Amino acid sequence: MLAYAVLGGETPLDDGVPIKWLRQEALSWWSEGFAGVSEEYFVVLLDEMVGLGALRRLEGGRYTFRNANTLLLLGTLEEVERALLRERSAPPVYEAAYFRETERGRPERANPLTARQLAALREPKNGVAILIGSEALGLNDVRKFLEQAFGTDFVRLFEGVIDRGVFDRRVREIEDRPPDATTILFVAADVPWSIAWVESARARLARLRSTRAPVRALFVANPQTLLRLVEADLDMMRDHDVEILSLAPWHDTALQHWLEANNLPNDKNTRERIQLVTGGRSFLLHRFIDDVPHYASWEQALNALELQLKQLDYRKEILQALGLDENTQFPELVLRAIAQWKGDIDQADLSELLPSPIVERLPMLLRWSVSLYLASDVGPETWRLDPFVQKLLAAD
Repeated sequence: MLAYAVLGGETPLDDGVPIKWLRQEALSWWSEGFAGVSEEYFVVLLDEMVGLGALRRLEGGRYTFRNANTLLLLGTLEEVERALLRERSAPPVYEAAYFRETERGRPERANPLTARQLAALREPKNGVAILIGSEALGLNDVRKFLEQAFGTDFVRLFEGVIDRGVFDRRVREIEDRPPDATTILFVAADVPWSIAWVESARARLARLRSTRAPVRALFVANPQTLLRLVEADLDMMRDHDVEILSLAPWHDTALQHWLEANNLPNDKNTRERIQLVTGGRSFLLHRFIDDVPHYASWEQALNALELQLKQLDYRKEILQALGLDENTQFPELVLRAIAQWKGDIDQADLSELLPSPIVERLPMLLRWSVSLYLASDVGPETWRLDPFVQKLLAAD
């Protein structure tokens, strides 16, 4: 895609292109392969190509070829076009992007962060990251697992801080920190932080020179905070070298490892059945395994959970855990409109189903939904509701 754009004169080689453009082009050329692939995982793929020497990353999060010779190796414009149009099989699973470690002494509890996300936070560099998630995706467990991964001495908590001046002062105090490991400044979801706080931390940490004792500020965004961020242009943060991480539903690979660790059947049919009921959400997977000892079999525990999800009050609780409550009424209306459509929908058709105040904010509301894995973009301006969310909303 990048070669096609450069060879076709669409973009100069030295300018590079942003992640968002590359991902949209990937969906356009091969929607089956990239549908449902999050922006974060797409960055993983790009950074792997940087590591292999095929690409280089420019300032502002743009990517281009390592040099002109790399581009020449791909062939002419016509040869690149033929390669883009050829038939393809599904891509292989990237294990580190999905694997989740379990809590020490409690194999039934799994980390909401993947191995790759933890590795990204451990990189020996100073910087800032934003972590997006919901209660259903395990957001409430993040602090506990960070302390397990980094040690309590290396996770400094910013909880209950409501004043930016206090925040800035505490960031300045990080000169006193343990060496030879990464210190995490954990800005909790209940802190009313904004992009201005992120920029302040980024500027401060950029002045630190030591890589023996790197510092990563991690700003936690719950669904309500995320709504403010997308309205303030969350994508701009990535262009300013702020890493965006998102908690995600469990991939089949993670579920297989977890079932095995808990001595439960982990064959394909079992995994598919569990995914169907829980949607791969940490919140429900943990409830399921907690209930197993109270039933004659894991099947009975899963069936009981499925019956609960048909009850209105329980469904409301799960929708709130997903991020749909009185504070996020506009995105909920968008998702309910997609659920009513019962299939993939493009932005033009979706706009016809919504009142004009929502249509004006539609790109931001869809960005919010995709970031929380409630919906996915499956093509240029084409959207699909998560099957689990579709089932919950269709039952109302």
